[in-house]
Amino acid sequence: MRKKLVFFILPIVLFCVVFSFYLFIVLLKKYGLYSQVNDILQFRFDFLQYAFSSFIFTIAFATILVIFKLDFILKPIKSLTSIATKIALGQYEKRIDFYESDEIGQLSHSFNLMASRLEDTIKDLNDKKNKLYSILNSMDDGVIFVDNEQNIILINPAAMDLFDIKGDVKNRYILEVIRDSRIYEILKNKDEAPTEIVINNSKYRIIQTKAISVSDFATQKEIGVLLVFHDVTKIKTLEKMRSDFVANVSHELKTPLTSIKGFAETLKYVEDSATREKFLDIINVEAERLSRLINDILTLSELEHKDYSVNFQKVCLNDSIDEVYYIMQTIANEKNIKLNFDVTNEKLYINGDRDKFKQMMINLVDNAIKYTPSGGSVEVTLRKNKDNANIIIKDTGIGIPKQHLPRLFERFYRVDKARSRSMGGTGLGLAIVKHILMIFNGRIDVESEINKGTKFTITLPLYYKS
Repeated sequence: MRKKLVFFILPIVLFCVVFSFYLFIVLLKKYGLYSQVNDILQFRFDFLQYAFSSFIFTIAFATILVIFKLDFILKPIKSLTSIATKIALGQYEKRIDFYESDEIGQLSHSFNLMASRLEDTIKDLNDKKNKLYSILNSMDDGVIFVDNEQNIILINPAAMDLFDIKGDVKNRYILEVIRDSRIYEILKNKDEAPTEIVINNSKYRIIQTKAISVSDFATQKEIGVLLVFHDVTKIKTLEKMRSDFVANVSHELKTPLTSIKGFAETLKYVEDSATREKFLDIINVEAERLSRLINDILTLSELEHKDYSVNFQKVCLNDSIDEVYYIMQTIANEKNIKLNFDVTNEKLYINGDRDKFKQMMINLVDNAIKYTPSGGSVEVTLRKNKDNANIIIKDTGIGIPKQHLPRLFERFYRVDKARSRSMGGTGLGLAIVKHILMIFNGRIDVESEINKGTKFTITLPLYYKS
């Protein structure tokens, strides 16, 4: 701009100087001033010297004026360029400090207004973007958005976790990332009812999937498909557990009821008193078994729905375990099993329910006695371990196969169903133990070897308040 302005003004200046000299000479000739000058050569030399000096002065003055004026014009333009570059690099808070009222000042004001509007727009877009990503990242459901060419535009962490996707997969073809033909079928049958698919990569999952067409809000033109993946594994597992529980309860109730009904009907036709007594004993045993089963079901239901922590109190483990010893001593003696309780002298306390703790201990000790042959032993140990109390129930019984240990605390799960029923077990004792420990914020671990015995280790947090 400086060069263009100089080369534009320079010819005008030259023309003005030459034209001025020409008029000066014309005036001299018109009024005969040449004839009054004695030394024409000296006049011409002085004239040329004057003309050259005037020319140089005019050029210098014009150049200085152009440079000064040009810098005055270029300064806000340079500022505009610098601020525009910074805004383009993301510094949206930058503004031009120029307060003149000319066209440059108006341009600066308009530029600042544009920058302010742009900053507000960018902030609004970033805010909406952050909210969108925050929502997507916190969702438990997997979300994938693909364009019309089925390239991934957006994917949230839940979807990446479901399909074990690593790294950046944006703008990649979805079937290249998720190699499953069922995804293609779901995309093909979009806007239909949800479809359930089973995924068994890192772990088994049941996924409810739905594909939804997405249209541009302004043009209503379809721009892609949104895939939503809802993990229903827990729901399906709970439904199966509920179904299994109902089936097991029905079966467990049906077995003693069938025996009671059968022997009761047979009694009508039995004349022999000894046989009648035998049948009545069987009915009594089955009725007791039925009563135990119903009581265990009610206890389990109560543990699941009642908030026992409201009425928690300070419970002395030493005293409670001593009471369990006196309760179970008679049962152990009847089966010729040595019952040994090794309790620390230091008083240990927990925050819990005394009756439920005793019920848990009775269930575990009773199980140990039931599955220990005559002449064996059951040992209960209470020790302090830092901020926890450890209770170990160890027997020399028949043991439990390793493959059964993970399911040992499930409802109605029995290692040997026939033997468990013959001993009067309901299959709910260990499930009750687990629920009581959950209420106490405790933990139970089990170790076992066939024909060598089983060891249950209970860990409970100690209570230190007076």
